[in-house]
Amino acid sequence: VKKKLKKAYAVPREIEGNGIVSFIEYVLLPVSALKHGGNARFVIDRREGEGEPLVYSNIETLKEDYKADRLTPQLLKSSVANALVSLLEPIQADFQASSEWQDIERKAYPPPETKKKEKKIKDKGSKHPGAAKGVEAQPDGSVEGRRKDQVSLGTGIEETMKKLDALPNGAT
Repeated sequence: VKKKLKKAYAVPREIEGNGIVSFIEYVLLPVSALKHGGNARFVIDRREGEGEPLVYSNIETLKEDYKADRLTPQLLKSSVANALVSLLEPIQADFQASSEWQDIERKAYPPPETKKKEKKIKDKGSKHPGAAKGVEAQPDGSVEGRRKDQVSLGTGIEETMKKLDALPNGAT
């Protein structure tokens, strides 16, 4: 919550289009009034050396202070985040205590399935060039293997010369 509110858009001294001020007006002040028996109250804590905490009981005073820059966006954001966290604490505690609600959450938002990658077996061949092509040179100069007709030029000089002459122009 704090991380999201830190990134919220809030232009200093501008009330129009300020979602944080609207959130205080329509959510936090009415909730505070319900908690405190009709007395709405929003407290903005300030750091040491900046003065006492600011306490607002109506939205008009808050808006005036924001326009006059007595209330900065940073103070406003941190106070709204703290108020929202304290508002959500009982709800989160009830959620953590209830296995039924946690089961509902798992059904509503199932965890994504993780697919295991299959390992590809690499054919590293051998240290001899051409070995990975499925052919093997024999000691007598001939070639053996499933693609020997693509590599073999023949067993004798005459046969080799015929195959070389039969190759298309430019192929060697």
